[in-house]
Amino acid sequence: ALAETTAKFETELKQLQTEKQTCVGQNKASQTVIADLKSATADLENTLNKTTSTLTETAAQCDADVQQLQTEKQACVGHNKASLTLIADCKSSAADFEDKLGVTTAALAETTAKFETELKQLQTEKQTCVGQNKASQTVIADLKSATADLENTLNKTTSTLTETAAQCDADVQQLQTEKQACVGHNKASLTLIADCKSSAADFEDKLGVTTAALAETTA
Repeated sequence: ALAETTAKFETELKQLQTEKQTCVGQNKASQTVIADLKSATADLENTLNKTTSTLTETAAQCDADVQQLQTEKQACVGHNKASLTLIADCKSSAADFEDKLGVTTAALAETTAKFETELKQLQTEKQTCVGQNKASQTVIADLKSATADLENTLNKTTSTLTETAAQCDADVQQLQTEKQACVGHNKASLTLIADCKSSAADFEDKLGVTTAALAETTA
Protein backbone atom coordinates (compact mmCIF):
# COMPACT_ATOMS: atom_id res chain seq x y z
CA ALA A 1 0.00 0.00 0.00
CA LEU A 2 2.93 2.34 0.74
CA ALA A 3 4.48 1.72 -2.67
CA GLU A 4 1.21 2.36 -4.36
CA THR A 5 0.71 5.53 -2.33
CA THR A 6 4.26 6.65 -3.05
CA ALA A 7 3.88 6.04 -6.78
CA LYS A 8 0.62 7.93 -6.79
CA PHE A 9 2.20 10.76 -4.82
CA GLU A 10 5.13 10.97 -7.25
CA THR A 11 2.74 11.05 -10.16
CA GLU A 12 0.76 13.87 -8.54
CA LEU A 13 4.03 15.63 -7.64
CA LYS A 14 5.19 15.57 -11.28
CA GLN A 15 1.79 16.80 -12.34
CA LEU A 16 2.00 19.62 -9.83
CA GLN A 17 5.53 20.51 -10.95
CA THR A 18 4.36 20.61 -14.57
CA GLU A 19 1.41 22.76 -13.62
CA LYS A 20 3.79 25.00 -11.56
CA GLN A 21 6.06 25.57 -14.59
CA THR A 22 3.02 26.36 -16.68
CA CYS A 23 1.78 28.74 -14.01
CA VAL A 24 5.23 30.42 -13.72
CA GLY A 25 5.30 30.93 -17.51
CA GLN A 26 1.80 32.32 -17.48
CA ASN A 27 2.70 34.57 -14.56
CA LYS A 28 5.71 35.99 -16.43
CA ALA A 29 3.50 36.66 -19.44
CA SER A 30 0.93 38.25 -17.14
CA GLN A 31 3.63 40.45 -15.58
CA THR A 32 4.68 41.61 -19.04
CA VAL A 33 1.05 42.34 -19.95
CA ILE A 34 0.55 44.13 -16.60
CA ALA A 35 3.68 46.26 -17.22
CA ASP A 36 2.45 47.13 -20.72
CA LEU A 37 -0.99 47.95 -19.35
CA LYS A 38 0.55 50.18 -16.63
CA SER A 39 2.64 52.01 -19.24
CA ALA A 40 -0.37 52.40 -21.53
CA THR A 41 -2.46 53.55 -18.56
CA ALA A 42 0.17 56.16 -17.65
CA ASP A 43 0.26 57.38 -21.27
CA LEU A 44 -3.52 57.52 -21.37
CA GLU A 45 -3.64 59.37 -18.05
CA ASN A 46 -1.05 61.89 -19.34
CA THR A 47 -2.98 62.29 -22.59
CA LEU A 48 -6.22 62.66 -20.63
CA ASN A 49 -4.67 65.40 -18.46
CA LYS A 50 -3.40 67.25 -21.54
CA THR A 51 -6.73 66.78 -23.31
CA THR A 52 -8.62 68.03 -20.26
CA SER A 53 -6.37 71.08 -20.07
CA THR A 54 -6.73 71.73 -23.80
CA LEU A 55 -10.50 71.22 -23.54
CA THR A 56 -10.68 73.78 -20.73
CA GLU A 57 -8.63 76.30 -22.72
CA THR A 58 -10.66 75.58 -25.86
CA ALA A 59 -13.95 76.02 -24.00
CA ALA A 60 -12.72 79.36 -22.63
CA GLN A 61 -11.58 80.41 -26.12
CA CYS A 62 -14.92 79.28 -27.55
CA ASP A 63 -16.79 81.37 -24.99
CA ALA A 64 -14.63 84.37 -25.88
CA ASP A 65 -15.13 83.71 -29.61
CA VAL A 66 -18.89 83.43 -29.11
CA GLN A 67 -18.94 86.76 -27.26
CA GLN A 68 -16.83 88.32 -30.03
CA LEU A 69 -19.06 86.89 -32.74
CA GLN A 70 -22.20 88.11 -30.99
CA THR A 71 -20.68 91.59 -30.75
CA GLU A 72 -19.64 91.46 -34.42
CA LYS A 73 -23.10 90.14 -35.34
CA GLN A 74 -24.76 93.16 -33.69
CA ALA A 75 -22.35 95.45 -35.51
CA CYS A 76 -23.04 93.56 -38.75
CA VAL A 77 -26.79 93.95 -38.32
CA GLY A 78 -26.30 97.69 -37.95
CA HIS A 79 -24.03 97.80 -40.99
CA ASN A 80 -26.52 95.66 -42.90
CA LYS A 81 -29.32 98.16 -42.27
CA ALA A 82 -27.05 100.95 -43.47
CA SER A 83 -26.08 98.79 -46.45
CA LEU A 84 -29.72 98.22 -47.40
CA THR A 85 -30.24 101.98 -47.42
CA LEU A 86 -27.08 102.41 -49.45
CA ILE A 87 -28.20 99.66 -51.86
CA ALA A 88 -31.48 101.48 -52.44
CA ASP A 89 -29.57 104.69 -53.14
CA CYS A 90 -27.19 102.79 -55.42
CA LYS A 91 -30.10 101.27 -57.36
CA SER A 92 -31.55 104.73 -57.88
CA SER A 93 -28.16 106.03 -58.96
CA ALA A 94 -27.69 102.97 -61.18
CA ALA A 95 -30.92 103.76 -62.98
CA ASP A 96 -29.67 107.30 -63.62
CA PHE A 97 -26.31 105.95 -64.73
CA GLU A 98 -28.03 103.45 -67.02
CA ASP A 99 -29.86 106.29 -68.77
CA LYS A 100 -26.64 108.26 -69.06
CA LEU A 101 -24.86 105.11 -70.18
CA GLY A 102 -27.25 104.72 -73.09
CA VAL A 103 -26.38 108.21 -74.28
CA THR A 104 -22.69 107.68 -73.57
CA THR A 105 -22.69 104.31 -75.38
CA ALA A 106 -24.05 105.91 -78.54
CA ALA A 107 -21.43 108.65 -78.32
CA LEU A 108 -18.79 106.02 -77.59
CA ALA A 109 -19.77 103.99 -80.65
CA GLU A 110 -19.45 107.09 -82.80
CA THR A 111 -16.14 108.01 -81.19
CA THR A 112 -14.89 104.44 -81.53
CA ALA A 113 -15.67 104.36 -85.24
CA LYS A 114 -13.84 107.65 -85.70
CA PHE A 115 -10.95 106.38 -83.59
CA GLU A 116 -10.69 103.16 -85.61
CA THR A 117 -10.48 105.19 -88.82
CA GLU A 118 -7.80 107.42 -87.34
CA LEU A 119 -6.03 104.34 -85.93
CA LYS A 120 -5.88 102.69 -89.35
CA GLN A 121 -4.51 105.94 -90.79
CA LEU A 122 -1.90 106.09 -88.04
CA GLN A 123 -0.97 102.44 -88.56
CA THR A 124 -0.46 103.12 -92.27
CA GLU A 125 1.63 106.19 -91.47
CA LYS A 126 3.52 104.16 -88.88
CA GLN A 127 4.39 101.48 -91.46
CA THR A 128 5.58 104.21 -93.83
CA CYS A 129 7.60 105.78 -91.03
CA VAL A 130 9.06 102.38 -90.07
CA GLY A 131 10.16 101.84 -93.67
CA GLN A 132 11.68 105.30 -93.84
CA ASN A 133 13.33 104.75 -90.48
CA LYS A 134 14.87 101.46 -91.66
CA ALA A 135 16.21 103.24 -94.75
CA SER A 136 17.52 106.04 -92.53
CA GLN A 137 19.16 103.52 -90.23
CA THR A 138 20.88 101.95 -93.25
CA VAL A 139 22.07 105.37 -94.43
CA ILE A 140 23.21 106.23 -90.90
CA ALA A 141 25.09 102.94 -90.65
CA ASP A 142 26.76 103.62 -94.03
CA LEU A 143 27.62 107.17 -92.96
CA LYS A 144 29.04 105.94 -89.66
CA SER A 145 31.14 103.38 -91.52
CA ALA A 146 32.28 106.00 -94.05
CA THR A 147 33.00 108.45 -91.21
CA ALA A 148 35.06 105.82 -89.41
CA ASP A 149 36.99 105.15 -92.63
CA LEU A 150 37.53 108.89 -93.22
CA GLU A 151 38.58 109.37 -89.61
CA ASN A 152 41.05 106.52 -89.94
CA THR A 153 42.34 107.95 -93.22
CA LEU A 154 42.55 111.43 -91.67
CA ASN A 155 44.54 110.07 -88.75
CA LYS A 156 46.92 108.30 -91.11
CA THR A 157 47.17 111.41 -93.36
CA THR A 158 47.78 113.66 -90.36
CA SER A 159 50.53 111.35 -89.16
CA THR A 160 52.05 111.23 -92.65
CA LEU A 161 51.73 115.02 -92.99
CA THR A 162 53.48 115.53 -89.68
CA GLU A 163 56.29 113.25 -90.76
CA THR A 164 56.43 114.93 -94.20
CA ALA A 165 56.46 118.42 -92.67
CA ALA A 166 59.34 117.41 -90.42
CA GLN A 167 61.18 115.94 -93.39
CA CYS A 168 60.46 119.08 -95.45
CA ASP A 169 61.83 121.28 -92.68
CA ALA A 170 64.97 119.17 -92.60
CA ASP A 171 65.21 119.26 -96.42
CA VAL A 172 64.72 123.07 -96.46
CA GLN A 173 67.48 123.50 -93.92
CA GLN A 174 69.71 121.20 -95.97
CA LEU A 175 68.88 123.06 -99.23
CA GLN A 176 69.47 126.45 -97.61
CA THR A 177 72.85 125.26 -96.43
CA GLU A 178 73.62 123.82 -99.87
CA LYS A 179 72.33 127.06 -101.50
CA GLN A 180 74.73 129.16 -99.45
CA ALA A 181 77.54 126.87 -100.43
CA CYS A 182 76.40 127.00 -104.09
CA VAL A 183 76.25 130.83 -104.07
CA GLY A 184 79.83 130.90 -102.85
CA HIS A 185 80.86 128.41 -105.51
CA ASN A 186 78.87 130.34 -108.13
CA LYS A 187 80.70 133.61 -107.34
CA ALA A 188 84.00 131.82 -107.73
CA SER A 189 82.77 130.26 -110.95
CA LEU A 190 81.72 133.66 -112.35
CA THR A 191 85.19 135.03 -111.64
CA LEU A 192 86.72 131.96 -113.24
CA ILE A 193 84.40 132.30 -116.25
CA ALA A 194 85.41 135.97 -116.68
CA ASP A 195 89.03 134.97 -116.54
CA CYS A 196 88.39 132.16 -119.00
CA LYS A 197 86.57 134.54 -121.39
CA SER A 198 89.48 136.97 -121.22
CA SER A 199 91.95 134.17 -121.85
CA ALA A 200 89.76 132.86 -124.68
CA ALA A 201 89.74 136.31 -126.30
CA ASP A 202 93.49 136.41 -126.08
CA PHE A 203 93.73 132.92 -127.48
CA GLU A 204 91.28 133.89 -130.22
CA ASP A 205 93.40 136.90 -131.21
CA LYS A 206 96.54 134.82 -131.13
CA LEU A 207 94.75 132.09 -133.09
CA GLY A 208 93.76 134.65 -135.75
CA VAL A 209 97.33 135.83 -136.14
CA THR A 210 98.63 132.32 -136.19
CA THR A 211 96.04 131.25 -138.72
CA ALA A 212 96.93 134.11 -141.03
CA ALA A 213 100.61 133.32 -140.69
CA LEU A 214 99.93 129.67 -141.38
CA ALA A 215 97.92 130.54 -144.48
CA GLU A 216 100.62 132.75 -145.68
CA THR A 217 103.27 130.19 -145.03
CA THR A 218 101.26 127.48 -146.71
CA ALA A 219 100.71 129.56 -149.76
